[in-house]
Amino acid sequence: MTVNIGPVTIYPDGTATWSGATPSYIGTQPVWQPPRSPDAPVEGDEAPELVKHRFNDGYVMRSPKGLNHVTMNVNLSFSNIYAAEKDAILGFLRGRGGYQPFWWQQPNELMRRWICERWAGRQLGPDRWQVTAALTRDWSPS
Repeated sequence: MTVNIGPVTIYPDGTATWSGATPSYIGTQPVWQPPRSPDAPVEGDEAPELVKHRFNDGYVMRSPKGLNHVTMNVNLSFSNIYAAEKDAILGFLRGRGGYQPFWWQQPNELMRRWICERWAGRQLGPDRWQVTAALTRDWSPS
């Protein structure tokens, strides 16, 4: 079922589009707009979560574990950024606490809901930083 929330349209596959300026919230979840784009290329992977039943004759029966059984992970890196940019990125991620979802649009992709349970900052030099974040696609109900 497609849901319209003002200028935002959320599709059954969990992606979203909007008309006009990027919204700061979709429903009750914020839209993450980092101060700069992550380093290219953005690396990610997908892994299906399956239930496997092994039988004595070597046969394995596989079935999906739930409706949205393919986990999507994206690893972001923001290199050579200023301390203020680092503070904005880490402040947002810390504010979500590793359990609250947010919307983010990967470059050249549709907007999706994500959870970030792991992030790190590393100082490269005076006022220059690198921040990394590991995002996982969120399928929980709104």
